[in-house]
Amino acid sequence: MSTISTIPLSRQTLLRVLTTIQNSPRYAAQDIMSFAGMCTTDEVAEHIWACFARLPDADKARALNTLRGHVSSLAA
Repeated sequence: MSTISTIPLSRQTLLRVLTTIQNSPRYAAQDIMSFAGMCTTDEVAEHIWACFARLPDADKARALNTLRGHVSSLAA
């Protein structure tokens, strides 16, 4: 099991991260969002991990910043 799926994140948070990944140039010509609608929350986390692994480093940083920002807002 991937690292991201062991972190207790809401489906909403996961979809925000997936949206950030979808908006990267790597996935410009590929819909990675629709698939998530047919998945459980755990499967969405696995899907994010698989898509994240294929991103260039700069896009990985953007996705991680999205996740950090959301987690920070929950802690405040």
